[in-house]
Amino acid sequence: VNVAIFVPSFLYALHEYLEQTNQHHMLRSMRQIVFGGEAAHATRLKPIFTALSRPPLFVELVNGYGPAETCVLAAYHRVTQQDLDHNIVPIGVPLPNYTCYILDEHRTPVPIETLGELYI
Repeated sequence: VNVAIFVPSFLYALHEYLEQTNQHHMLRSMRQIVFGGEAAHATRLKPIFTALSRPPLFVELVNGYGPAETCVLAAYHRVTQQDLDHNIVPIGVPLPNYTCYILDEHRTPVPIETLGELYI
C-alpha cells in the first residue's frame, strides 16, 4: 500500500497504536496519507507529521476536502510544518475540474479570507 485515505480520527488512533507498539516501520511503503471526511486538528496532526517525516519514512500528509453528501474530494492541501506551526489545516485548492467560491448570504462572491459559504 502506497496511498491510503482515512478520516482524521482513525489516523489519530493509528498513530497512537504505532507509537505505543513502536511500529511506525509498518508504514515504510506508504508515500501519501490523505485524510478527510471530518475536521482535522493541527495539534493532533503535529506528532503524526513529525513521526512520518523522519527517516526512513517520508509520508506526505494531504488534507482532502469535499462535501460529505457527495463522498468526493473537491480540494486538497499538502500539509507542511508551517501549517502546523500556525495551528491551521487548510482545505487547499480545488482539484482539476472543480471550482470553489466563497459567497455571502445573497450568493455574491466575497474576497478570500472573508466569512461566507463555500460553494463547489
